[in-house]
Amino acid sequence: GRSGDDPLNSQESREDSSNLGTSSNTQSQAQVIPDEAGNLRIIVRKTKPLLGIAIEGGANTRHPLPRIININENGAAYDAGGLQVGQLILEVDGHKVEGMHHQEVARLIAESFAQRDKPHIEFLVVEAKKSNLEPKPTALIFLEA
Repeated sequence: GRSGDDPLNSQESREDSSNLGTSSNTQSQAQVIPDEAGNLRIIVRKTKPLLGIAIEGGANTRHPLPRIININENGAAYDAGGLQVGQLILEVDGHKVEGMHHQEVARLIAESFAQRDKPHIEFLVVEAKKSNLEPKPTALIFLEA
């Protein structure tokens, strides 16, 4: 009965090699489309059950725009490769997040990612400029006023 096993084994190894081929392609899953304002439109395919980003900020915090603070390497965002820690999120699937509270932004992202009728989730982000992280005296006066 040993000769009967051979075709199965060779078939399995062929499938393994094709799987490797697809997983190396996942590095280029994200489409990053810069616009004239310097923002980046990033399309993340839902390749994983988890999006895998953590955000901080929101309208009810010191950071009015949500900022990506962590990207889980088991998630679709890491797979796609377009989103980076430190980017500020402007829109999720076309919804502006400006003025939304932290929890609302988190829910919007989760619900957009959970929608099965779309194969991807789209973010509009802007690279956080280092200078914006430094508190400027004018900004502090503006906040207190």
